[in-house]
Amino acid sequence: MACTGTFWPPRTFVSGDTTCVSCLACRETEAFKAVERTRRQNRLVGTTLNRDRVDEQVSQLYVERPPGLDTQLADAFVAVATAMRECARLVASVYYLWEREGEYRRLAACVADAATAARTAYLAVDLRLRRAGGPNAMLDVLNDVLTVHSRAPLNPPATPDGLNAVLTNLYMKRADTFARVDGRGCIDRMLDQLARVPPPTNNTPAAAEPYPAASAPLPQAKPGDGEKAQPPTPFHPLTSWGEIFAALNAPHGRPVLKNDEPTRDKIRKLNTKHDGPIVFPRRKGKQPSVGEAALMAWWDAIREHFDARNAEKQAKAMDARLTVADTHNFGASETVVPGVSGSVKRTRKKKDDKGKEGKR
Repeated sequence: MACTGTFWPPRTFVSGDTTCVSCLACRETEAFKAVERTRRQNRLVGTTLNRDRVDEQVSQLYVERPPGLDTQLADAFVAVATAMRECARLVASVYYLWEREGEYRRLAACVADAATAARTAYLAVDLRLRRAGGPNAMLDVLNDVLTVHSRAPLNPPATPDGLNAVLTNLYMKRADTFARVDGRGCIDRMLDQLARVPPPTNNTPAAAEPYPAASAPLPQAKPGDGEKAQPPTPFHPLTSWGEIFAALNAPHGRPVLKNDEPTRDKIRKLNTKHDGPIVFPRRKGKQPSVGEAALMAWWDAIREHFDARNAEKQAKAMDARLTVADTHNFGASETVVPGVSGSVKRTRKKKDDKGKEGKR
């Protein structure tokens, strides 16, 4: 059966017949329907194979509870590692998501849920990890998770190339996240960090209790609990210099600190000298990261320290001036400090009518 349409190029079927792609008459033929049905089945099979291959690869990431850790640290590791796995699944699936918006939405929703759980779990152990010292690998991984989450919106732009633009951005910037440091991956560095954390003591926050159900009754408040109890500070990560300077300038209502290189150097020196919470990455071009609450608390302590030092200097200078004034009686009897020559006003003699100098 030969095609009588005028469209080009023709398509050769398995049976040997030739037809065009867009000819309406040819679309009604059984041969064309059979070929289209086979092509759709092959695409579905290819998608399934790609999805299975990606799932097999990302399932090799270690997301189990590490032995020897308390419940709080183990839960934080599992949450952050799971969020990292979902981000890796989304980025690795870019190859077959170009025309599958439903599949993309499912993977993006998994990333969003995992990022929320990881942020909550990290907040419970943030103080313990900072007290342990050393590189904060878990915070670096969490920042990378939040970066991927910001690049993968649940609702891509409603344009012909909206989904493709999102997937292209994820693929082109995939090397910016979850990078290896000194040849070690993110999971290994997080396990090394958790090994440095001491076990919880009386002064260390214990494992967080699970959240009660929505229908559970609220506990009865005891007298005096309202004055001591304080709600936990929400964790808002700042992952760039612009966000850090915006947080520092927020109490003033105007840009007091300028986001330039000299000011950044001063903040780096203060962070090193006064045990600051800002984490500066080793790789060039990466932005610093810090929790907003920890940054503001540290900055207030730094400001109080310098205010107290300046007040002490001013008090010493004032005491010195008062001591000299009391000793030499400045301004009271118009006396001059001994050993200091005073200013003597000299005038020229007036001349008389004959041009001779007279008496003054």
